[in-house]
Amino acid sequence: MWRNLAIMILVVSGLLSPSGLIALDIKPDEIRTKTKERSISVLHNRFFKKRFRPELGLFAGTITNEAFLDTFLFGVRASIFVSEWFGLDIQYASVTNSDSRDFDAIQMQEFDVLDVETSRVKTERVDVHRNRVSTIIEGSAVMTPFYGKLNFFDLAIIYTDIYGSIGIGSVNTDQGNKIAPNFGFGIRLYLYKFLSLRVDVKDRFWNETNQFTDEDFLRQSWSVDAGVSVFFL
Repeated sequence: MWRNLAIMILVVSGLLSPSGLIALDIKPDEIRTKTKERSISVLHNRFFKKRFRPELGLFAGTITNEAFLDTFLFGVRASIFVSEWFGLDIQYASVTNSDSRDFDAIQMQEFDVLDVETSRVKTERVDVHRNRVSTIIEGSAVMTPFYGKLNFFDLAIIYTDIYGSIGIGSVNTDQGNKIAPNFGFGIRLYLYKFLSLRVDVKDRFWNETNQFTDEDFLRQSWSVDAGVSVFFL
């Protein structure tokens, strides 16, 4: 019995001694699953500079909320930025007008009117209020708080500005010149350091008079245009 007890003591002592313990030094990288990491793209400093670079452009568009007129506007604009965030913009647009399909449909409607003095019935056509816009001259302050780049299917990187504007102008209409405040927003896509595409949305508003009721009301005129701008210097 003493012999078996001695053998057991020796076995237990061997297991508990430091030399009998085995430690594994495992590195985390050796047991983790290896994955392919994609590099992170970082937007660096501006590639396209606008500060104190004169800009000239052409644009074309339409007034979107004219129910009884089809409109086409074509114009020129000039801009200068005092920083990369703030600038001034002036533009001139000429507007051509033609009767819309809605107006032609209304003009086909006729009604009879009794002339009390002559006791005769006259046939007249339905008419609607229209006040054509012929020219627009305006100036705006422009702020570009967003600058970034777009990845087009990994085929091309397009740098862009998103901007807002507020200003005032003169709108020449059938009722004369109207002072028209405006506000809007747009996006600019840079193709080269000297060339960009612009899409612009603006709302202009002024007071005009209904030609049938002689009542004044506030008119809003939304326009959408697109154009090309060239930077100098």
